[in-house]
This record gives sequence, C-alpha cells and structure tokens, in this order.
Amino acid sequence: MSLEDIGVLFKANYRNGKVILTCKVDLLGFDVIIQNPHEETVGKCLAPIRHSQEDEHPIQKGESLTPNTVQYLDSNRTIVTIETPDNDTEGFWTCYHGTNRDDDGVYVPNYLFEDKNHPQHEQDKTVHLDTPLAYEYQTTKTLQKADNFLTNKSRQLGDRISSQQVISNILQAESYNLTTYLDESIAIASRKLFSRLVDNPKFKEISSETRMKIAFKRWSDVDRVFELSGNPHGITESADFYQPY
Repeated sequence: MSLEDIGVLFKANYRNGKVILTCKVDLLGFDVIIQNPHEETVGKCLAPIRHSQEDEHPIQKGESLTPNTVQYLDSNRTIVTIETPDNDTEGFWTCYHGTNRDDDGVYVPNYLFEDKNHPQHEQDKTVHLDTPLAYEYQTTKTLQKADNFLTNKSRQLGDRISSQQVISNILQAESYNLTTYLDESIAIASRKLFSRLVDNPKFKEISSETRMKIAFKRWSDVDRVFELSGNPHGITESADFYQPY
C-alpha cells in the first residue's frame, strides 16, 4: 500500500455519559493526533514500534502522550475518551495521521450529552457519528455547519488530499447533500491522475452525474490552459478549435 493510499476513518460514539472518539488508520506508521474543535491536541500517540525484542511478547499498544488515550496496534485504532463532555465538546474534531498526510473529521453535537430525552439516550445505543452525525436527526443549521467546515478544510488541504480520500469525501458529500463540499471535492478530483481515480473500486459508487461533473471540470481547466498559453503548439483538431467568436 502506497503512502497516498493510506486512509483515515474517524468516528465518535456516545456511551454511558461519555463521548468516545475512535480514529482508525489503514496502515499505522506515523504519529496520531486528535484535536478538539478549538484545535487543541487532546489525544496523541507516537509512531508505533511493532517489533519487540527477542523472547518478549509482541507490543499490543502504542505509546500515548495524553490522558484517556489508548492505541491498539492490532487494529490500528487510537481511542480518546471524553469523560465529562460539555458545551466545549460540541463541534468538529479532527484526527491526523502524520503531518500533512491524511486526516478525517467528525461532528459531535451537544444534544447527545445535554438532552436526556433525545432518542439516542432513550435507546442507550452506540451512536455512530459520521460527518455529519446521524443524518436523520440533523437540522438544516447543523448540516450547513458541516458543509462549511468540510469545504474550508478541503480548500486548506487542496491537492494534498489523496485520490482515495477525495473519493471518500465525494461519497460523503453526496450521501448528506453537502453541496458546497461536493463542489470543492469535484474540483480537487478533477486535478487527480485519471488512473488513480478509476482504479479505485469506490469510484464506481460515485453518481454518474458527479463523475460527469469531474470530467467537465477537467475539460474546462484544460481549455483554460490552452487559452492562457495561446496554444503554442498550434493544435488544430477542428476548424473552430480555440478560436474566439
């Protein structure tokens, strides 16, 4: 598995009055850092050392530098437990794998730990907080916050987002109707190598409409390059090729 193909999946659960954040990495090889909505590091584990000395049992857990943090090397999971969630817990949390590599975000709404009458509390079940959390319970305002946050994060990372990650982002945006996030992800995907996208099985899960938009965005960008360069190679595929009207 190449470095570009390393993926990060960040989820959160509510259980017994605690918020449990779980960051799973496809191939754990760098520091894992979990930050709260205020960009403060709440969880951190150093890059794992998997090989123990002779006659020792294999190392099962990573080295944690923060409280309430544990890392399981057999499943590549880093878990942070928020013992007493409050209003500061609400918002987007981010898990980073290495520096300027892969990351994923999850939104934790405050109703999970404030409203005891919320159906999630009544059922006392594990709630999977994909971004955005529990779509059927989301309000328009919350979804808009998710759309804005993910869009801004994508703009900041830009082409550092891997081909695998941008496909996941598009599928997420389509699932939850995050239109601005989808447009930004389409723009990023249009600059990726064609083979990196189509060779990924999940690319076929993207709607045909969105795949068409990716192709048209790429086509439009190529046209713009020719127009700005003045077509120095004299390409004349058709009579009206790049001729102004």
